[in-house]
Amino acid sequence: MKISKKALNTLYKKFDSTKAQRLKRFDCPEFIRPNIDKRLFSFTHYGVMIPNLPEPFKYFSLMSLIGSSGIKMIDNDYMLVDVPRRNVTQVSGTALPETSNFASYSIDRDCEMSHDGNLIKFGSDVTLSGNYPEFHLRMTHDNYHLDITLTCHDNVTWFIHNPIYKHLSLMADYKGFISNKGNTEIISGHGCFEYFNAFSPYGIFNKPISKTSRFPFDFFTYQIIHIDENTQLLLAHVMIKSKPVLKEAYIRRRGELVRCSSQRHTHFEVTKFEDSDRVTPEGRHTRLPETFTWTASDKNGKKMLTLHGTIDTPMTYGLLRGYVGGYQYHGELEGEPISGRAYIEYVDCRDS
Repeated sequence: MKISKKALNTLYKKFDSTKAQRLKRFDCPEFIRPNIDKRLFSFTHYGVMIPNLPEPFKYFSLMSLIGSSGIKMIDNDYMLVDVPRRNVTQVSGTALPETSNFASYSIDRDCEMSHDGNLIKFGSDVTLSGNYPEFHLRMTHDNYHLDITLTCHDNVTWFIHNPIYKHLSLMADYKGFISNKGNTEIISGHGCFEYFNAFSPYGIFNKPISKTSRFPFDFFTYQIIHIDENTQLLLAHVMIKSKPVLKEAYIRRRGELVRCSSQRHTHFEVTKFEDSDRVTPEGRHTRLPETFTWTASDKNGKKMLTLHGTIDTPMTYGLLRGYVGGYQYHGELEGEPISGRAYIEYVDCRDS
């Protein structure tokens, strides 16, 4: 029996509560847990992103995945060190190439995680402890160390909130230190704490699903800009089979609920690609952007954003099946000029 696209959209809207949740403050700290005791909802993400560290670091990111997804643009089968449901991957580092780390762990052999989420430890590389609203992150690497405390705000950004996938971002103030080559720098500022939990077919299957059977999400870019002491801008664009399913800009200000652009009036365009394809560790060819633009308006057509970005850091592989890096930007936000540093995640699997 073939179900029409209209029927699927109607069904999705019935169960999706994203819009309703965006009108609320974050009030469910118990939601943030690793879910290693679950089978069907065993795919979980913890992330910490800082878009504008001082030179030479420029940015910091930790993007970790507990379990596996069965999604085309996410799973790196060659990084499996356990069955998919009990595998962890993380990519982390800064703009300095020697700080990058893309690693895999077995939940049962290499990790320590409390069921309530108070401790998340991947080998000796990553230790995240605490509960909302305060977390402590410690990164241990041959070429750098980072130790910060994050204090999260309750003006949550829900990207998706439905029965099978819930994905949030919280504005977070941080303070601590980062060290490299014998030099230690005290750092403080503003970033993001991110988390999701989702259904995974690997609660049923113990081996990697064939690539042709994976859910066909095939393009993703996510970008973070801290505009000033009180304002963050998040940008997201996601595709399934090369067709956009999410295009939004999110403006969040300290103490206020998040404002979102209209998907119909939000556009991302790469204006120049790198001259040569990148070849990923799995042998896949992909193109990365050098320059790009964003434009966004609200549901009434009022312009919210015009932004021009230029990549200015090495792009590190391991963010899903794509890359992470930093860029310089300039443009306008709600009629005011903006410029500075930003953070980018970019995954393009449309040709694979």
